[in-house]
Amino acid sequence: MKSLIIQKGTDTPFVSLNPVNNVFDFKGDSYSQDPNEFYAPIIEWFKEFLPKNSQPITINFHFSYFNTPTYRPMMEILQMLEQHHMERNINLTVNWYANKQDVDMVNDAKFLDSNFEHLNIQILSV
Repeated sequence: MKSLIIQKGTDTPFVSLNPVNNVFDFKGDSYSQDPNEFYAPIIEWFKEFLPKNSQPITINFHFSYFNTPTYRPMMEILQMLEQHHMERNINLTVNWYANKQDVDMVNDAKFLDSNFEHLNIQILSV
């Protein structure tokens, strides 16, 4: 399976999904008015990748800002990863990078973490 690389846009993040090392990065802002359009190929990539995967996964979120509509596709991605983790007992690391003074971003990570019983979202200071 090929990597998926999406360059940063004005209102969309840089995305790197690398199936060779199983490290997946999201960096930048995500405030598109239609995040479903942006995240659709990412979600499809995960739907194709996860059934074939048996190796540990690391996902890194380096958002400087994201809007409320972005929550839905992010939740869908995290739900797929959690399901994969539970069904296949795959080690999954979720890193959420945030400036510790950015209370909103830290609280967003805590909110997401509280919604997933089988994921441990690690909040890391930058």
